[in-house]
Amino acid sequence: MKRTCRLAYATAGALSLLSVCLLFLTRWRIGGLFGASPPVSLGVGETLPLFLAGVLFLAYTRITASGFYATEESLLSYILVYAESLLLLVFLLLLPAFLGLTGVWLAMPASQMTTALIAAAVKRRADSPNACRVG
Repeated sequence: MKRTCRLAYATAGALSLLSVCLLFLTRWRIGGLFGASPPVSLGVGETLPLFLAGVLFLAYTRITASGFYATEESLLSYILVYAESLLLLVFLLLLPAFLGLTGVWLAMPASQMTTALIAAAVKRRADSPNACRVG
């Protein structure tokens, strides 16, 4: 089981990093693929790095949540799934008040990073030998 988990995390991490690198390198042309005007494509190119900041954290959280679900610890999986949405709402209410439009763009990666921290803490607790199983 541990070997499968390590493989899942490594694969998710590698694919995330590859995707982030490719999207970052092509960020100025991506808008055009979807028919965006040059000014909109410029905005995409400027804003995309903010979104890309959370991709690796998202991968970690998804693998962790899937692992909990696969091992019948559904409650822990649900916590991670719903925490991201709730945190996104909180960050959307708070960050724009301080950072303006940039706060809107940063809300998504902030929720993904915070959820990954929660996932790591929950996983550490669930993996400890004295853990009380839930779910």
